[in-house]
Amino acid sequence: MESLFAQAGDLRMHFLREGQGQPVIMIHGFPETSHEWTRIMPLLADRFTLYAIDTRGHGKTEKPADPAGYTRMQLATDVVNFMDSMGWQTVKVVAHDWGGIIAAKMSLEFGDRIERLALLDTITTGWPTFVDYYYWFMSPGRADDFFRKHGRSFIETLLRGKSKVPCPDPPGSPWNMPRELIAPNVWATDEDIEHYAAAIGESAAHDVDLKYYRNLQFHRVIRDASAPNGERYEPISHAQMGRMWEGRQAGKEYIDYAVEDRHKKYAGPVLWMFNQYLLPASGSSADSGRGPKGDPAWENFQRHYPDKRCVSVPAGHFFIEECPELVAKQLRSFL
Repeated sequence: MESLFAQAGDLRMHFLREGQGQPVIMIHGFPETSHEWTRIMPLLADRFTLYAIDTRGHGKTEKPADPAGYTRMQLATDVVNFMDSMGWQTVKVVAHDWGGIIAAKMSLEFGDRIERLALLDTITTGWPTFVDYYYWFMSPGRADDFFRKHGRSFIETLLRGKSKVPCPDPPGSPWNMPRELIAPNVWATDEDIEHYAAAIGESAAHDVDLKYYRNLQFHRVIRDASAPNGERYEPISHAQMGRMWEGRQAGKEYIDYAVEDRHKKYAGPVLWMFNQYLLPASGSSADSGRGPKGDPAWENFQRHYPDKRCVSVPAGHFFIEECPELVAKQLRSFL
């Protein structure tokens, strides 16, 4: 496995490379880096060449200071620029968590550049209603102060289900989640914890995570037969969202962070893998072949991806690292 750099447009991007065969780009989630893929890359390296990138501001990739540089469009364009630097017209893409948000934008804007798309425990254009932590990012000073003081506890809590020094309860932080949703089985080694704690411990790195979330623009989606596509959109400011978090009113409704993309489609093959605990957590039911149903966030998968297949994974949110053999088997078949 090689650690390399490429000039992706104006961004010096770090990536890990391993394998031989057709190229596959792998995009990590929050709060991780390209390290997320190191368990699974050797399992696919006989058939594909895996390129696990560090997205803008993460890992060893450059961390530009301009807050406006962290929009979904810019993050998707970074991946296209990386492809161009490698001389690829098309490529297969595998993405997890926030990486899936980036890959979704990429598929809806640059769909002709993606041969196949695997979305792993992620979303497309809006969060399910049982999730509310993104409101916390909008409360002035909350996340900023938390990452300065509790970065290591955050990593331990998210990856192991608990930390030596507990994270604050709401409204101080939203991270004391049900263990089965994030870490039903302890998979993270001390090396994993050290890597991710060091990565998020850089002030520039946690500032980047704030920029990722604070560049999202949220709207209520309101049915209106007189409006284009039968719906209109009511903006919700970050200040409103911050007040809703502080008033314990967050997560009571579905809001969309990409209304400009709601009616775009990607025609290529899509694999959607989701952890089995999403069903009880979101109050959803399983629809054979189509994944969870019962929440607008799940409906968006069908809205954007007419050619998709779904797989439920018996593991937590970080199943790429928790059960890499199972995930590798599914990816090998799909890719």
